Amino acid sequence: MLINCDISYLGSALADINQFQEAIQCFNEAICVNPKYGFALIGKGNALQSNRSNIKMQLIVSPKLFLLILNLILHGLAKDVLQAICFNYNEAIQCFNEAISNNPKYADAWNQKGIALNNLNQYQEAIECPNEAIAINPKNVHAWNNKDNLL
Repeated sequence: MLINCDISYLGSALADINQFQEAIQCFNEAICVNPKYGFALIGKGNALQSNRSNIKMQLIVSPKLFLLILNLILHGLAKDVLQAICFNYNEAIQCFNEAISNNPKYADAWNQKGIALNNLNQYQEAIECPNEAIAINPKNVHAWNNKDNLL
């Protein structure tokens, strides 16, 4: 039987090879064992965001898929497909919020939340997140980069 951190590391490894659904399942298992396990919450949030980016990339590189979905949209048959493609970043934000609630000084959670908010075009809220991460850890290079990208 895998212990909590092993399940999370497996989730990270799966996310690294773009197996996002499987990664999300691993993170969910780890969160079930310990609902306050920040690493699993952040991992799940990142996998949720990456899964959406992966779907968007498939649409960009596959004109046939894009045209098929466009045709389904035009005929009102694409509700489920659209929900999958337009995956809601809100679930990822919920993961980051939970990690922040458990540890308000979790700089990576603040930073990742900012990325998700930016993807929802909530720019004012988004910029506050890397600022919070930088206040917690001024040497957090990722937070500084994300802040730069948001300005």
